[in-house]
Amino acid sequence: MIEFKNSFDTAEYKIGSISKLFGIPAETLRYYESLGILEPKKDAETGYRSYTPWEVNTLTLCRLCRSFGFSLTDTQKMLHEDTFEELFARYVQREAELVETIRHYQRLLHLLAAQRSALVRAERGVGRFSVEDSPELLFLHHRYCYELDLSDEVTAVSPQWIDAMPAVNLGFEVLAHTLEKCGFPFELETEKYAKTLWGLSVPVKDADQFGLKLEYPVRYIAPRKSLHTVLATGGKGTLLGDFAEKVLAPIQHLGAKPDGNAVGQVIAYTHQDGQLVRYCDVWVPIR
Repeated sequence: MIEFKNSFDTAEYKIGSISKLFGIPAETLRYYESLGILEPKKDAETGYRSYTPWEVNTLTLCRLCRSFGFSLTDTQKMLHEDTFEELFARYVQREAELVETIRHYQRLLHLLAAQRSALVRAERGVGRFSVEDSPELLFLHHRYCYELDLSDEVTAVSPQWIDAMPAVNLGFEVLAHTLEKCGFPFELETEKYAKTLWGLSVPVKDADQFGLKLEYPVRYIAPRKSLHTVLATGGKGTLLGDFAEKVLAPIQHLGAKPDGNAVGQVIAYTHQDGQLVRYCDVWVPIR
């Protein structure tokens, strides 16, 4: 039961009542107090806190600031320190941050829709070939066959590329001499020619907005007239065998000859009958 005294603004509320009113834990109220956002009265003997209507108003405005995404540090200054000009500047800055956040999620939504479309095309495109230009890419390779490249040059830029996902994707190249040497059926003795590069790839048109530059060790992959298909392959160690059977053999049957490194991008990992199935876009340059 709340008891009112005769003097102005002397109604006192216990921490449990405020916690219930705002739907936040009492620990949160204590934390706000430690930051200087709230200043409840504290009984010297019992340590019990009491809150006046003034503190309720302050807490309401605190939650308003937080709803805009302001940090607790900003909120403390907005409620207890800022001049009008400083407060206005914070709102301008926060608005700019939200605009950039919206742009980020608009890009993410666009890329998500593109990935969904890629899944649809993957299911329909397995085993089908079409003549088209390969994508124009920047490529940061960090694996040669099964050996990782952990050089200072690669590890210095790799985190930035990872942070640029999903514009950046897992990509690979099947080297030209592998295409020349590996036929179907894929024989064990040809494995010494089976060389692939793995790493991260990004369309050139998307690279600038993430600050990804064509500087060593990044490589540029120019678009080339290619035969495109979707390769459905299995788990570890199956890529080149399936590549020889499902990509190279049909290309040879069509009378075409590979001309340079084949470029691939992993679309998705799926599972069928408990077995891994990897779907990969593949472009094989031809002459």
